[in-house]
Amino acid sequence: MTSIIKPRLNVIFKDNLILVVNKLPGMLSQAGNHSRLSIENYLDDLKFDFDYPPKPLHRLDYTTSGCLMLGRTERAAKQFSSALANNKITKEYWGLVENMDRVYHDQGVVQDPISLSSTGRPYIGGDKKAFTKWQVLRYNPETCVGLCKFVIQTGRKHQIRLHASHVLGWPILGDRLYGQSKSTKSSSVVHLHARSVEFERFYKSRSGKAHKEQVKVEAPIPREWTKKMEESKFDDLMENAPVKGFGFS
Repeated sequence: MTSIIKPRLNVIFKDNLILVVNKLPGMLSQAGNHSRLSIENYLDDLKFDFDYPPKPLHRLDYTTSGCLMLGRTERAAKQFSSALANNKITKEYWGLVENMDRVYHDQGVVQDPISLSSTGRPYIGGDKKAFTKWQVLRYNPETCVGLCKFVIQTGRKHQIRLHASHVLGWPILGDRLYGQSKSTKSSSVVHLHARSVEFERFYKSRSGKAHKEQVKVEAPIPREWTKKMEESKFDDLMENAPVKGFGFS
């Protein structure tokens, strides 16, 4: 059996219902091929003082880093999975994109449908609705690289990557599946990051009174982005402070 090396995985939010971890790029977000690193390798560590391991509530692409939510109990998993399905949880992604030689609009919505071929590969077309809000946060005309924010209202396979490349004309930097530039082919990093999740939590005070709180959890930009961020003069957005939370390896 192949031995899997477990890099440090940071927990960036924890309460009695859910955890949010900063998923590593190159990690499966669901159980799968046992010869590859997955969140499954960390579930026993993530039990903390609970009897049962947490359950991942959604998926991130293998190459995508950032916020991954896990339910700590069966009830919490059902509750937050329902909230995700009904768009009551906001998931924000950041992506470095290429081919941005000019910007006519700095924000918009892509509504092109995304379906799966007979071989399971996603493509633009068909009848499966897909909605992606986008906003240009930074743009460097010298490098033709931009930093974009994406918020998805549907969860189609490779949705952001397809909409960015095939509709906006700005492939995610390093995405060899949908990008063809020399820069992308030479990059070992797909620059797409689940930057934050925002959700409502209900708490009871010591007096027993319930109150609602809006919670936003952010995952720091990966260190693997440093070179490209510096080249395009976006490096002021790289957090220099230590990562909040704690980790397992």
